[in-house]
Amino acid sequence: MLQVRNIVKNNNYKNVNLDFTNPFKKLSKKIKKLKQRHYGLYGNTNLFGVMPDWNPAEIIGIRPNNLAISLYGKLITDEIWAEDRKKFGFKDVTSHHLLTNFFGTPYVDIRVDFNSWIANKLNKKLSEKLVNFYLKKYKNRTEYHDKIEFNIIFTCFTFSTKKKIQELLKHGFNKKDIFEISKSLKEITKKSFSILKESILEVNKLKESQEDIINSKIYEIDKIYWLIEDCKKFGTSSFASIARCAFIANDFLNSLVELKIFSKDDRMKFLSSIKTVVSEMNEDLFRVSKKRFIKKYGHLRPSTYDISSLSYKEGFKKYFSGKTNFKKTEKKFFLNKEQNTKIGVLLKKENLEVSVKEFLKFLKLAISQREKTKFYFSKNIDLVFQMILKIGKRNNIAREDLGFININTILDLYYNLDLSNLEKKLKAEIKYNKKNYKFNRLIKLPKNIISEKDVNFFLEKYPKSNFIARGDVTANIVCLNKSLNQNLNGKIICIESADPGYDFIFSKNIKGLVTMFGGVNSHMAIRCSELNIPAAIGVGNNIFKNIISSKILRLNTKIERIDIIS
Repeated sequence: MLQVRNIVKNNNYKNVNLDFTNPFKKLSKKIKKLKQRHYGLYGNTNLFGVMPDWNPAEIIGIRPNNLAISLYGKLITDEIWAEDRKKFGFKDVTSHHLLTNFFGTPYVDIRVDFNSWIANKLNKKLSEKLVNFYLKKYKNRTEYHDKIEFNIIFTCFTFSTKKKIQELLKHGFNKKDIFEISKSLKEITKKSFSILKESILEVNKLKESQEDIINSKIYEIDKIYWLIEDCKKFGTSSFASIARCAFIANDFLNSLVELKIFSKDDRMKFLSSIKTVVSEMNEDLFRVSKKRFIKKYGHLRPSTYDISSLSYKEGFKKYFSGKTNFKKTEKKFFLNKEQNTKIGVLLKKENLEVSVKEFLKFLKLAISQREKTKFYFSKNIDLVFQMILKIGKRNNIAREDLGFININTILDLYYNLDLSNLEKKLKAEIKYNKKNYKFNRLIKLPKNIISEKDVNFFLEKYPKSNFIARGDVTANIVCLNKSLNQNLNGKIICIESADPGYDFIFSKNIKGLVTMFGGVNSHMAIRCSELNIPAAIGVGNNIFKNIISSKILRLNTKIERIDIIS
């Protein structure tokens, strides 16, 4: 039996050109061009992914608006990210942008990224060989796209590096190569001990400049310019350095587990002993006035780079109404005598030039300051949004429409005296960008692009989920992407991608957390480790959709298993 009928009754895309043939041809041609050798980079080919390194899918989403992606680029992925790598002793790739944009979806240029992890002291031949090895490994193991620093590349030296790096012997590297790579990584790790202290001092300058700029009598455009410049100089630059140190700290912890000096429970207890912003916020919610709470935390918002998202100040009742939960989570962690001795022996053996006490201090400080620095620089983003909202109001532009303005359009007004009608100019840009956004939403691209053929057809691999904390919980689920006005107490929370703006969920008595995007070292992974909340971070598109279409979920992080009950 054959039946023919109309599938689509209501067409919501009347004003959108639905001929995809030409765009896909152009994209395929573009990717083919980008895969060719580049005179300034090592590597025979190129790949693209939405989650490696600075994980844009988690931070700004798969379909960010123009303001979000341009602001993220300006603050981090255009130059700042590369300048930070150079500081640690990696290859200088400051002329290269980390992100490229395919039909509105931000992709990490993986060849550029892998070049940024090559120590500048390695010779050209060895550097070329190493980048090609990384590219080949990524191509074959794309399920590790959100954990490349743990499973694909070597970016630092820890107690287990010498063992792990032996893998290279199976791929055309010799013992001399391995020695040189290991030596360069050790120098980078040793440098991180001093860089951490310097970066923390820089952050304090950011807090000082925020008040100075806002209280000044300069125009909104000028304030936006200087808020962004100071954020780059003292905020995101410092954050990049501290985040690098935090990764090294976590990798050290993993190596202690691998060497059986720490158990998995020891690692969890150590992380739980580190007090971060979310612990302070939970305490302040109970012990300080609403006014003081908003002054300190009011700049936070779910989806930090989305101007349409209400800040905690604007939506306090929305985020903190109903029953809240306070748990004093800070715990003391002490090494036993045997652990102390073994770590001391390893530090001396590897000539890392720090005592056990200094080593532990580095681990704790790096992890805690990473979150605090993100907390501080996100205030600059909120202040920028406040200024843009004022400009929007003056020019009769709705809040939701402001997201379709490129941040560079606004910054150009600082440099140039433009006598044209600003309202007309901004509305024309919004109209154009909204049309493109509407079209781009119809295009589905893979999370990883290996070949130019992938734009036409692809098979989505299941990523390897990151299970955090140790617990076994069964509860009803709540998907926050659908609505924020829901009872979260006693529920397993599901979020596509979660940034610090979602910290309000931890003021509730949630049972667990599941995210579509995110890595083992992501913001939510650190939060759940600290609070000992069972979580599955970065489960991928397919599993996430199955979960949110269900009612009751069992999340067992002890055996790393997720079961849909109902």
